[in-house]
Amino acid sequence: MGNKHDAGIFKRFAIGFALCVSALALTRPAAADVPPPPPPPPASQTISGSPNGFPLTQTVNGPHGRVTVEIPRGAMDNRFSSIGRTDANLNGFRNMPSQFTDGYGNVARGNVRSVTQLPPPGKIARLGGPLIVTQIATSHLARLQQEGVSDMYSRGFEEGNWGQVANATAKLFDWTGVGSTVNGMLNSGEQQALGDVANILQQQAMEQARQQFERHRPVPTDNPYAYTIITINQDHPSNAHRTKETFVVPFIGIPNGFDGYHSINDKGQSFTEKLGNYSFNYSFPAGNIFVSFAYKTPTKQELVEYNSKAAPQLSEINPSEAAIISALEQLLNNQQRNNTDLINALQKLGAFPPGSGKTTVAGTAADNTFLTAPYTPLGSSTAQQTQFTVNPDGSVTVSTVQRADLAANTSQAPTRQQVGQTSGTSGQAQTQPAKEGSTAAKPDVCAQNPGSLMCADMGSGDYTDPVLPTQTRGLDFNPSSIFGDSGVCPAPKVVTVLKTQVALSYEPTCDIASKLRPIVVLLGMAAAMWMVWGTVNE
Repeated sequence: MGNKHDAGIFKRFAIGFALCVSALALTRPAAADVPPPPPPPPASQTISGSPNGFPLTQTVNGPHGRVTVEIPRGAMDNRFSSIGRTDANLNGFRNMPSQFTDGYGNVARGNVRSVTQLPPPGKIARLGGPLIVTQIATSHLARLQQEGVSDMYSRGFEEGNWGQVANATAKLFDWTGVGSTVNGMLNSGEQQALGDVANILQQQAMEQARQQFERHRPVPTDNPYAYTIITINQDHPSNAHRTKETFVVPFIGIPNGFDGYHSINDKGQSFTEKLGNYSFNYSFPAGNIFVSFAYKTPTKQELVEYNSKAAPQLSEINPSEAAIISALEQLLNNQQRNNTDLINALQKLGAFPPGSGKTTVAGTAADNTFLTAPYTPLGSSTAQQTQFTVNPDGSVTVSTVQRADLAANTSQAPTRQQVGQTSGTSGQAQTQPAKEGSTAAKPDVCAQNPGSLMCADMGSGDYTDPVLPTQTRGLDFNPSSIFGDSGVCPAPKVVTVLKTQVALSYEPTCDIASKLRPIVVLLGMAAAMWMVWGTVNE
């Protein structure tokens, strides 16, 4: 009897031990366990490029049905509505009229405001300066030459007429006038902005032209005998190249003649040539040169032609790239000035494409949240609205706002069915036998539309909801902790050897024990199961 009792105790202990070890093995997470799946993403549909000002029409299927987001180009044509500053940088703002359509066909409209980080003013000036030179200044100068404005500029110097010089100088900076290549590209405000740049350059050119006009002394043509034309010929025997220079000087005191100066010089030199009572300083260029001087009394026509060639040219005051960059930078750095039109003009010319620069949605989430009109989903008894929130990265988050304050399925919140869905489950019309007395003229509507609300069986008027008994039970599932796995390795043992303290660490042993733990547990489980199996078979 004692043996059987002991065996029974042993059997129950073995079974309990096996169950505990099994629970321990099942509840302890292993290092190689696969982590739980991440939570589902929020109801957000990313609309690529929505804040960049380009037209966008995109439809996505989400948890709220088929959602369509439309951000059209509108009337702005990618122009910035305003320009702001952040430290040394400029920011361009755009208002983009947008339309959002939910899965029930409800529409929300509003303006999405975006902000684009632009380069610093100095960099914008360096980008825009060369474009103005190539697209405006150079082509504009060629057009003025064809129209005779360049000749008018030079003729003003010949005739001593400052009015002609000033008028031609002003025309040089009429970049956006009639006939300009950029006139059709820009609106009036943008044309005026480029005109401000031209005004700065025009003032500089006017000063330069005035200095030229005051220095220039055309030769009078009423008395040609008071002057001598000296023509210098340079001959290059090696390549038969001939260079000719002409100068008009006061009468030298001798009649027409020729004075040859024969020299072969490889390095070049300067010398003075005396012609009558006039000394002429001349410098040889390097090379094998043969120089000769011819002089004569000019005719009136020769003096006119000489004055025409010696007069300053309009191209001499055409603004350089450096001057344009400096003018642009001056305007862009003016914090008291609204540079929106100037930035838009430079963008039109190609200084920076509309898609360049980091663009985000400006303002808070409340500024970019749009609601549809209230509605009631088919089959629901609660009114709601669909809410669209445009996030800073351009994604659109769709959610619903419950409207319990509104009467569902009424004019306050009309019933809406999801687009593309039909009522019923089979997709086919459900019918029932028609009532007696129904005819083609007076059909039985309920027979043809049994699912209609007007044909629904309302039941008895004294119907009450049944009361279902409820009972609350607490269910706690906690893993057993009788075999704790949070053991701590003992502190190192300190011993004294030859008057020196030596610390003996248990870490290597603990590491080995930690690695052997799964094996020991497995062996324990196996032993327990072997004992249980042996007991059951008895």
